[in-house]
Amino acid sequence: MGNRAEQTEKRRQAILLSSLDLFVHKGYHGTTVRDIAKRSEVSVGLLFHYFPTKQAILEELLKIAQDGLDLTETLMEQSVSPIEFFEQMTAAILQAFKDSTMAAKIFMLSNQALTSHWIPEESKAPLSASTSVSETAKLIEKGQTQGSIRPGDPLSLSLAFWGAIHGVAEALVSYPQIAVPEAKWIVDMVRKHPQDDLQK
Repeated sequence: MGNRAEQTEKRRQAILLSSLDLFVHKGYHGTTVRDIAKRSEVSVGLLFHYFPTKQAILEELLKIAQDGLDLTETLMEQSVSPIEFFEQMTAAILQAFKDSTMAAKIFMLSNQALTSHWIPEESKAPLSASTSVSETAKLIEKGQTQGSIRPGDPLSLSLAFWGAIHGVAEALVSYPQIAVPEAKWIVDMVRKHPQDDLQK
């Protein structure tokens, strides 16, 4: 890659990173193109050379988020047990949070995209096929049958699991100096423990 191409890609990434930070903290509608240009240290005209609209920036960020969701789908398709799925997926997500401050923000943005009205519906398209809570609830139900997942309503357990992941992402965005928790602590929310049988 030549110097010009490298500079172009570096500037493009800077715009995406600046936009991500602004969208997460100020919201999509609360962020102006001028805000993004200022944070990225480019003119508004140059910004439009890279992305024709603010929505185009959002959609590019949501495509990155979709790559992370694809990991979940890939793990689901593999022949691993439900508890192994939770162990591997949680470890992968938390490692991504450790490796890049962008990962937690992307995770937050994807959650906002799926649950908020402020993101245009057409921009949600890359994420619309993702049904993390309902899909992992099916795995929880399977794991309960096999005896590796704790008893309880599968959807509620799935919601608690994803709520914990989202909570970690939000905390890391607000307090990046905090250490990322161990994957085991979160997986233990769904893992079956000996005392679970005593509580029946």
